[in-house]
Amino acid sequence: MNRYFLLSLITLAAAAVVLVIHAPSKVPAAGIIAAPQTTDFGRVRPQVVHCEYGLTNTFPYSVDVLGIQKMCGCTSATVDRAWIAPGGSAVLKCDFDLHGKSGPFGTYVDVVFRRSGETLAAPILVVCTARANIDPVIHIQADDLSFLSSASGSKEVALESTDTQYHIVSVESTHKALSGQLAADKRKIIVGFDPGQWREGSGVPKLIVRTDCPFEDRIYIPVVVYSSSSTP
Repeated sequence: MNRYFLLSLITLAAAAVVLVIHAPSKVPAAGIIAAPQTTDFGRVRPQVVHCEYGLTNTFPYSVDVLGIQKMCGCTSATVDRAWIAPGGSAVLKCDFDLHGKSGPFGTYVDVVFRRSGETLAAPILVVCTARANIDPVIHIQADDLSFLSSASGSKEVALESTDTQYHIVSVESTHKALSGQLAADKRKIIVGFDPGQWREGSGVPKLIVRTDCPFEDRIYIPVVVYSSSSTP
């Protein structure tokens, strides 16, 4: 009786081994594979940073590069070829201009593909992301840089630097209602607002501060202008 029981166990074990051996393996879905998918620059100064992404075509057919979509105007990106053969690859080259930015930064670049020769085929989208923690040398201290659209006003912007050798060189405005006067010590800006020029001007109101710091030669400072009915 025990012998028959042992034979049964051996038979079941052998069947289990056969099932494991012949179990179908999971085949990854075909597509355009980005490697890496995300680039983390870590802690960086506000400067232009560069990275590259490999794009591999695992489809059994070739694909055409239709274009590139960018989240941020600070981004320039190119793909080194117009199409990718089955099993072939291309390189997405990206530059991110971090000038004037500070703190956590994140963006993405989309590369759009389509099956070669199939004009009606659905586009294939590949997303590549990048992130950084931008640590500026120069910090602009402006607690409340906002003005009432119907009233003249002036406010002070201070510059604090982790390196005392750097100073403000000049100040520009993107709107004729705004003016920036540099103090004698080159560490403060007096920002003025002229309501008479507000409606005549155009563009998003902001200041462009130029410094002699190689990492931060230009810093953008947004300015809020509000009406009495929309107090910030």
